[in-house]
Amino acid sequence: MGDFTEEYMQSPTKAKKALSIARKQVASQKRKIDILRIQKDRCRRKVTSLSSLLLELKEKTNLSDEVCHVLEVSAKACSFILSF
Repeated sequence: MGDFTEEYMQSPTKAKKALSIARKQVASQKRKIDILRIQKDRCRRKVTSLSSLLLELKEKTNLSDEVCHVLEVSAKACSFILSF
């Protein structure tokens, strides 16, 4: 969607149409923002769950240090990415 010129806004009909288009665009962007926020929150909860799962696995099983390190690094990378 392009910008509207002052000339376009001189006509009441065209101005009303431009306002309608702008409102639809804003509503669409708000929906996208809400969806992305929800997705980010879900991913953040998964990372928290992954970290707690990793701690539980360490306590209950005999995971090698190498496996634990790989899992810790991947969990930290995911949480770093989600911090943006």
